[in-house]
Amino acid sequence: MHQIHLKNLPNKEEFSDFLQDLNDLSLHERIIQNALKLIKKIEEIEVVLLEGSLALDRGDVFSDIDFYIILNDGQQIEFVREKILKNLEKIGKVLHIYMSNANKKDLIIYFSPFIKFELILRGLEFMTQKDKFTKNAKILFDRNGLGKKAFEKGKSKEFRIEKHIFEIQNFAISVPSLCFIAAGYLKRGEIITSMDFVAWIRRNLMRISGFLLGMKDEGTRRAEERFPKEINEFYHQIKIDTLNELWESLETILSYYANFLAPEFKKHNIPSAKEEVPLISAMIKKLRTH
Repeated sequence: MHQIHLKNLPNKEEFSDFLQDLNDLSLHERIIQNALKLIKKIEEIEVVLLEGSLALDRGDVFSDIDFYIILNDGQQIEFVREKILKNLEKIGKVLHIYMSNANKKDLIIYFSPFIKFELILRGLEFMTQKDKFTKNAKILFDRNGLGKKAFEKGKSKEFRIEKHIFEIQNFAISVPSLCFIAAGYLKRGEIITSMDFVAWIRRNLMRISGFLLGMKDEGTRRAEERFPKEINEFYHQIKIDTLNELWESLETILSYYANFLAPEFKKHNIPSAKEEVPLISAMIKKLRTH
């Protein structure tokens, strides 16, 4: 579904008022309450969750409204979504709607003046599989107490590195060779490809580091709060704005891999390609010089 409602586009004054106080969440709250009022009337809906920064009471006007609607019967998703879509104007003035890239069943809805509302519908079994909800979400509506039971079950789950071991093992072996490939892109003058590739390595280094530190996967959101200072400082050193920074970033990645990741891999009995680092590093320096 893709829709644009230009009639609801705010003017510059309205938009400026919206940004006047970045901590004023009154419009977000109004949208949430309007959505709840509508949803409580739909019998097929069992639980409503708010996830993310707003659920943790640390949001601002840029925060998304991650609105999870949980159905006891997952087969009713299409039916319930259509009911909600027919009554969207009861929630707020719609600016535009499009499908989420992460899951085409989910919708991204922007309400005036410019508030992102992610409409996510799932069956009840989804909650029991996603234990992150017990940490980053709160229950807004719980028709029969099933949400509370799912939360209690999720709290009993602990992080298990085994769930991510395949990804970690692949990365443990691939990092030096990935840096060599990126150097090849740089040498050939494929700068855009190099920038994207180094950024991808950087993001995955943070993800894998989190797993090795016993942290659940939450992407890079709030990384400054979740990760140790040393890891954040390393991450900031990998820059991709200039040609020199790209070359230096490859050296930084290899250094981090050898000095932090490789010892962690060893602790978990995961083979690494640490022995390749001196050779790859020397070759990258030579390629950069010439």
